[in-house]
Amino acid sequence: INNVNEDIAMLRNALKVGDAYKDTIFAGAMGMMAREYAEELKQTEQYEYNRLRQAGDIFEHYVTEGDGLRVAAAERVSVYDVQISNAYKQASQFKNLTIEFMRTCR
Repeated sequence: INNVNEDIAMLRNALKVGDAYKDTIFAGAMGMMAREYAEELKQTEQYEYNRLRQAGDIFEHYVTEGDGLRVAAAERVSVYDVQISNAYKQASQFKNLTIEFMRTCR
């Protein structure tokens, strides 16, 4: 995120933008397209999740990969609008991750 902030500062300086912009603060990594077995992260996924946690902040909630997102992407709709079981699960995961994100960023 530091590189992003530096790029924004450079652009703002070049464009002579003078508003009260504040640097972006990294809230944490989000797990996307995670794979589960029996409603738990697969061993290799859990290893990566733990490794990310050691490197910095990571959100507890994550979104699994699956047909819900694939169908939503193919139909160009939100996963909330897809009527299959995996989409219901993924929609719930997005909701939980969003709530966690909003609480973290208060």
